[in-house]
Amino acid sequence: IGWSGLTDEDIPDGLEDEIDKALQDNGCAKVKLNAKEVDGFYYGFSNRTIWPLFHYFLEYSEFELTYWETYKAVNQKFADAIIENSSEDDTIWVH
Repeated sequence: IGWSGLTDEDIPDGLEDEIDKALQDNGCAKVKLNAKEVDGFYYGFSNRTIWPLFHYFLEYSEFELTYWETYKAVNQKFADAIIENSSEDDTIWVH
C-alpha cells in the first residue's frame, strides 16, 4: 500500500485503470493524494517539520497547524487503505 509520488492531477486521463491493474497484478494498492494533500503532508509536515527535527536542524523546523491537520488526514487515508486491503493475520510494517 503506498503513494506513487504523483498527485491525482498528475495522472493522465485513461491511465488510472492501467495503473490500478498493474498494482493489483503485483499485490499492491494505492493511496490517492491530491496536490493540496501532497503539499501539506509531504512538502509541509514531512519535509519542513519532521525531517529537520529528526536530523538535528531544529532551527529549520516549521510548525504550521495546516501541515499537521493535512498530515493526520493523509495518514488516516493510509490507515483506511490498510484496513481495506489486509486481513487479521497480516503483519503491517510502517516505514
